[in-house]
Amino acid sequence: MLMRPGGTPTPSPWGLPGVPGVEPSPGDAMKPLNLDKPSCTPASTGIGTTSGSSRLGDGPSAHTGVHMYSPSSMADWIRCPVYAQYTREHWVPRDRPWTPHMLLGIAIGDGLSECYRHWDDPNPPEYGLPVALKVLEAGYQETSEWTLAGLTKLVTRGLQAAVEEDAPRGHPILRIDESIGVSRPDLICRAPDGLEIIDTKISLTVDARYRAQRLAEYDTDFKTWHYAWEVEQFYGEPVARTGIHQIILSPRPVSTLYPVPVTRERLAFWLRMAEQLWQDRGDEDAGRCPRIPRMASCHTKYGLCDFYAACHEFGGDPGRMGAYYERGER
Repeated sequence: MLMRPGGTPTPSPWGLPGVPGVEPSPGDAMKPLNLDKPSCTPASTGIGTTSGSSRLGDGPSAHTGVHMYSPSSMADWIRCPVYAQYTREHWVPRDRPWTPHMLLGIAIGDGLSECYRHWDDPNPPEYGLPVALKVLEAGYQETSEWTLAGLTKLVTRGLQAAVEEDAPRGHPILRIDESIGVSRPDLICRAPDGLEIIDTKISLTVDARYRAQRLAEYDTDFKTWHYAWEVEQFYGEPVARTGIHQIILSPRPVSTLYPVPVTRERLAFWLRMAEQLWQDRGDEDAGRCPRIPRMASCHTKYGLCDFYAACHEFGGDPGRMGAYYERGER
């Protein structure tokens, strides 16, 4: 279904960005706080439009020359620079039990991408399901709670629900899970009124009471707007809308397309914010500013941050953190 959950009015363009994601960036050795460092550098201002800029790769923004970071790694940094640093260094709590949530997202995401590559075929899941199940089997870890047979059922019915949603809506598909500069949108299509971007989000379960709220958060999500802006730079064409394809697997599969209309004013507003954030993070990475934690992210509605003990009990000391954390693999 194509919807704006609960009839929620379009939020004001002056909202703040959201969170999640990861990706290493250069020059990111953890530095101790030094409050004697000079103040951070303001990015240049006066940006009135985002159209007509040159194509961008991983490097300076076309407008200010500041280093541009991937939207996933920026989402971590916006949440908390210290959280982002520990995540890039692959710190994880010791003895944390394995759960299938991330694996389910990767498996269905890869399977759906394969379906899109055969979208003109009468039965796309015939191509996508083997890919999804191969990913699932390779990443599965045996536990007393989760069985491979049960997860196979979740992946199969989730992928089928996603395909039935028909995210391309008959529009020509331009790119499927391919990098554009520092972004990697799941799907880009060309609609009659402009380009469309779809970002797939997969959850094991979301309480029905909070689904509309979860989707509405993407109206001001940093990554959502970064995709819109960078795809415009790449193609030199306006993006009409970007949006979320939400797939919930349990207790029954639910597939929802949530569009986020793109306007010139909102995109220009986002870019003014983004360039200052890129500048601030670049100053941190270069040692011109201290890496300051955001304590508001230590304890949120989702619970304690994974690195709460690292900051509040071990003071960020890697030697002491080893008692509770270890370097894992991503």
